[in-house]
Amino acid sequence: MEFRRAKRVGAVATAVAGALLLSAGNRAPAAELPPPTPDEAANRLPTGKAITPTGAQTPLGSLPLNMVLSPGGQFLVTTSNGFRQSLNVVSTVDGSTRSTFSSPHPVSRTSHS
Repeated sequence: MEFRRAKRVGAVATAVAGALLLSAGNRAPAAELPPPTPDEAANRLPTGKAITPTGAQTPLGSLPLNMVLSPGGQFLVTTSNGFRQSLNVVSTVDGSTRSTFSSPHPVSRTSHS
């Protein structure tokens, strides 16, 4: 008796899930998004959604991975570990980049034996 009830509930759940999936395919097409502004184009995801971060943004180079706050708290030193490797000194007061030290010979990420 309990087995039949469980089987019936499973069949109903499968039918409801199937109906929901079929009705999702009959939706009207999504409204066309307006063309992005230059700022939005840089922050547009492949899904078409835009990322809009809050606050001021400071460019830090390619692949900023690390940061260290100076002892006095006035500056933040970040590393750019991408194709062009560098250290960036950023003011914590206004967010401006004060200095950039580029590596003339980027460190190789592979070891040769």
